[in-house]
Amino acid sequence: MSREITILAPRTVTDLELVESAYGVDPELGLRRVNPGAMIQFLRDDKDVVLTVLQPSYLRAPDEIDRMLPGADVAAAVREAARRATADPAAAQPVWIEALAPWDEHGETGARICRAVAAAVGGTCVVQDGR
Repeated sequence: MSREITILAPRTVTDLELVESAYGVDPELGLRRVNPGAMIQFLRDDKDVVLTVLQPSYLRAPDEIDRMLPGADVAAAVREAARRATADPAAAQPVWIEALAPWDEHGETGARICRAVAAAVGGTCVVQDGR
């Protein structure tokens, strides 16, 4: 079983932003794409998965945030982008990104990467770790 992590971003996160965030946390990580780009994995020593990031989904309704992540402290930019997307889908492209990290020290690195991604784009990171 993996630790579930959610990144809410006010806009699409590029692969470059994801990679830069990961290498900012640990420049020794490896990278691989799984299922022709459906998932990106960051690895330590080419074998230990630190983080698996799934393809993003567009966030089209602000109430989905509170339904799926009740009580989460969500960045104002994400909520505003979701409101704009509801009124005019062409105006904003907020995204919901699911990620998985193991329940060990490698997973801590994965959580730090997700927090770095969220910080880079003005979003929110919610780590489901029982805390």
